[in-house]
Amino acid sequence: MAGPFPYALGQPVGARANMGLITLQADETIEYDMRRLMPQQGVGLYVSRIRSAPDVTSETLAQMEQDLPAAAGLLPDPIDFDVVGYGCTSGTSVIGPERIAELVSRNCRTKQVSDPLTAL
Repeated sequence: MAGPFPYALGQPVGARANMGLITLQADETIEYDMRRLMPQQGVGLYVSRIRSAPDVTSETLAQMEQDLPAAAGLLPDPIDFDVVGYGCTSGTSVIGPERIAELVSRNCRTKQVSDPLTAL
């Protein structure tokens, strides 16, 4: 039997930073876009989904307020996130950025919460 294969370990996932992303169930592009914007090495991107209704109304957007803590809780528990982003502009405008930060921080460890309104 031949000897072991030579290999070299790279940086571990998240060596530079760890980012969580809560995106809509219906969103098909934000994960791809985020990965293209991030450095290739040392930054971990972890994604969770939140239910989103097919019809966008104030009521369906407000429902996300109830679902947000559970979505944040689905991000990997042992990770201390540098930031967790919530990827819904309309939902943020209905729920409010401060409340978004409170709800996300309830079920995951993060230094900062970002959303489309506060990220500007």
